[in-house]
Amino acid sequence: MMFCFAIADELINKKRGNKKQRIKIDLEKKGKKNGLSFALLDRMTLTDSRIEGMAQSLREMAAFPDPIGEVVTGWNHKNGMSITKKRVPLGVIGMIYESRPNVTVDAAGLAIKSSNAIIFTWFRRCPKFKYLFK
Repeated sequence: MMFCFAIADELINKKRGNKKQRIKIDLEKKGKKNGLSFALLDRMTLTDSRIEGMAQSLREMAAFPDPIGEVVTGWNHKNGMSITKKRVPLGVIGMIYESRPNVTVDAAGLAIKSSNAIIFTWFRRCPKFKYLFK
C-alpha cells in the first residue's frame, strides 16, 4: 500500500521542517486560551520519537494483507447460484475525537488501507493538526 508509505515518509520529512514548531505554537496559544489540561496538551505534543512512532505504525499497516475483496465464506445454492460473502469498504467513516496527532494518522492509515473515506471532527477546544497533512 504505497499511500501509507508515502504518508510515513512525509511525516519523517516534516519532523525536520518547521511543522513541529507551528503545531507547538498552536498548542500553546489555543490550548492555554481554552484551558486545556497539561495532560491533554502533552498527549497532543509532537516529539521526534512520537513522529517516528506514527510513521512506523503506518509502515506496519501497509504490510497488513489487503482485506478488500477477500471471500469470507461462500456456498452453492441448490438451484446452482453461487453465493459469496466478501469484505468490502464501508464507504465513509466519521470520527469525533480530541485531536491527538497519532490517532489522526492511525485512523487515516486504516481508512486508506480499507479503501474508505474518513471525515475528522476534532474536539472543539483542541487545535486542529492541519499542518500534518499540508
